[in-house]
Amino acid sequence: MLFISNPLRNSLNSLAEAARLTAAYLSNYKLKMQSINKIMASQKTPVILSEDDFRMLKQFAEQFPGHGKENEMTLSYELNRATVVEEDELPEGCVRLNSQVKVRELSSNKDMEFSIVMPAMANISDKKISVLTPMGAALIGLCKGEKVQWKMPAGIKHFEILEVSN
Repeated sequence: MLFISNPLRNSLNSLAEAARLTAAYLSNYKLKMQSINKIMASQKTPVILSEDDFRMLKQFAEQFPGHGKENEMTLSYELNRATVVEEDELPEGCVRLNSQVKVRELSSNKDMEFSIVMPAMANISDKKISVLTPMGAALIGLCKGEKVQWKMPAGIKHFEILEVSN
């Protein structure tokens, strides 16, 4: 039989209790982090627009019924949740009006390049798409490296922004 002195026994009991508390803490911490990650994953990528682009797009979007701010995946919805900044505060690589954009459709790995413009300037043969198209509305205000999912005529598509030139 092994003899353990009372001070040693107390120390071992204290260590065992500390280990149990640490394990409980780590388990609780892991659950909290999983919850935070779920919340963050469910939140949409922020939309950042310059004051000029926001003002122009807001006036234009208000002219189109059915594009209300409560309808997700519309330009009006994106404008309603946008962070509006001054021109010199707009992060580099953010998609804005007249940006040249290169995106990858993730399921097909197909890259596409085009400019996002106001509807009057749109011309598909010149690779200029309207900000009112599903693709234009999906990308406006997002930045290089971000991913977005958007409802297209062929269903929900997932894109990654590869390059942005302003």
